[in-house]
Amino acid sequence: MKTYSVIELGNMDSITRVTLKEKLDLTGAEISANRLPAGAEIPFAHSHKRNEEIYIFTSGKGQFLLDGTKLPVKEGTAVRVSPSCVRSIRADNSSGLSYFCIQVDAIAIFYTLNYAGKGISRKAAAEIDKELRKKWGR
Repeated sequence: MKTYSVIELGNMDSITRVTLKEKLDLTGAEISANRLPAGAEIPFAHSHKRNEEIYIFTSGKGQFLLDGTKLPVKEGTAVRVSPSCVRSIRADNSSGLSYFCIQVDAIAIFYTLNYAGKGISRKAAAEIDKELRKKWGR
């Protein structure tokens, strides 16, 4: 059995959206390669219940709307977004915007880092995480 997977995405300027979970047989993350043409935007704002996202912008410039705050982004910008944050992205009128989005289960990461191998179930760890998020206002 192979211990790695490979896919050629081709010219990033020709991509609209390519999801890599099935193409790379990912087991713990979802990754997408994305390109918005100049002036285009994601047509909806969204949040998640459990999934944290990391966005890595690889070319162009635009705005990242995060809980009502417009954050300017450009090539080289990386942003972590917690599950509850409402988000959307818009490319500047003068350039397209390319980026990768990496989505992972925040509770699974929390569990692995803090409780795996210590006799605490994932369900119990999720409850602890929920209480800590309330306490910290997240």
